[in-house]
Amino acid sequence: MLLAVLAASIAFHGATVSDDPRYLSPVEIHVAVEGKWDNPFDPNEVSVWARVVGTRDVATDVPGFWMVSYETAGDSLQPAGKGEWRIRFAPWNTGAYGVFVRGFDREGPGELEKVGFRVEGFEKGKEPLGFGYVIPSENRPTFEVEQKPFVPVGCYLEDLPTKPSEIEAILRKVAETGSDFVSVPLYGMGWRLERRLLDYDQEAAWRVDWLLETAQRLGLRVFVRLEGGQDLNGAGWSRHPYAKEQNGPCATLQDFWTSLPARQLYKKFLRYFVARNAWRSSLMGIQFFDGVAPPAYWLDEMSQVVYELHPYLVVQAALRTADNDLDSKRLNTWVLPESAVLSTWRNKTKKPILLVPAQTDDPVAQAWRQLFAGASAAVGYGVPSKGALAPLRDLISALPWAEGADARKVETDGFAATLLFDSAMAVYVQSPKAGAMLTVPLRRSGTYEGVWRDCKTGAPISEQTRSSWKDQAEITMPETGSPAVFVAKRTGR
Repeated sequence: MLLAVLAASIAFHGATVSDDPRYLSPVEIHVAVEGKWDNPFDPNEVSVWARVVGTRDVATDVPGFWMVSYETAGDSLQPAGKGEWRIRFAPWNTGAYGVFVRGFDREGPGELEKVGFRVEGFEKGKEPLGFGYVIPSENRPTFEVEQKPFVPVGCYLEDLPTKPSEIEAILRKVAETGSDFVSVPLYGMGWRLERRLLDYDQEAAWRVDWLLETAQRLGLRVFVRLEGGQDLNGAGWSRHPYAKEQNGPCATLQDFWTSLPARQLYKKFLRYFVARNAWRSSLMGIQFFDGVAPPAYWLDEMSQVVYELHPYLVVQAALRTADNDLDSKRLNTWVLPESAVLSTWRNKTKKPILLVPAQTDDPVAQAWRQLFAGASAAVGYGVPSKGALAPLRDLISALPWAEGADARKVETDGFAATLLFDSAMAVYVQSPKAGAMLTVPLRRSGTYEGVWRDCKTGAPISEQTRSSWKDQAEITMPETGSPAVFVAKRTGR
């Protein structure tokens, strides 16, 4: 749909809305713009945005962005045109919508008449993969999607390929493990958007588009790590676009956190990144820096920028290595090393916790340990074999997370821990000792029916048992050479 221009310094020649707009699904508006600017990435020179008004007069302002489209010829990328302005968002309800595009350039402001369209919903049970946005639960260290608990299971990738076919191949391999989550770096070769200040690499930006689009099709939630620690420490800092050696405003890393020009530039980068990418629910959240713990005042400031830009992209995290009463009040998720004592963090902050998995030869056991240690996601380093994480995902689907889980260690040789609920319990033992007894605390006394299962296959390795326990459970470990999990439901008092 094209509409006439209202005369102004910046000229809008029409706007076209993508076909078949759907509830909580990507909608893209192509805006034809003519104006005067040198750098389309600098919102001080030129800015395009839209007031989006949905049903019940709920409205939000959505920033636009300038982009170059690319076409693929095999695995090579070729620019498709000189660039254009777009606005992306996800409708928050069904019904009639109105979009009012506005903007300014160096000569002054301009606007476009209302663009109207309707948004339809999905039939219940026929929503596409990855439907709904992941948000942290209120006052509980968990995530949720559409008001239902969500415990991610997946893979932590140390790097990403750059060829489109290889990006799709690695994501497909992740999905085939049984994962619904992947953590990726966006600072490797071919992925860094801000190689120079206020000059965002369009090939890298297209790769992020492709990454999130592919993840959406596969039902994967993507957690992106925006910067790498190696870029901020030692010799790496001198190559950073914000460093004085690169004509940036900062002599040291400390200047990056405190310098007003540096903070203003980084806010512009966040504005571009969120405007371009947060329309897809496959983008679960962002981590500010990988391997570096930014100061709380900087995190509060940058987190507020993201919150104001997009109402759904609320999973924001940063690495933390020590508990601090003066820590960020705006971040809603912690990223901790695997060695962290999770009970301290869970009890103090009530925020979801993601653990950084160490390099390992057994990412499946690593993911199981993370979950039973009390993390809010089960993540292993690298990509295991096909179907390897499916038993863990099946276990998570069977547990009553809405009741809230207590994670407790269990005394035995090797790693063992339990997740306690009001109506169920699960016990994970990494190295079961056949015939030995486990003593496990209970949240509620009563009669429980449970079975041991092999963590690698999900197959039962014992008959269903029925026991009445008070305060604690006495469970006999099975005979198996693999990690095992005992899952029991409370069936009576």
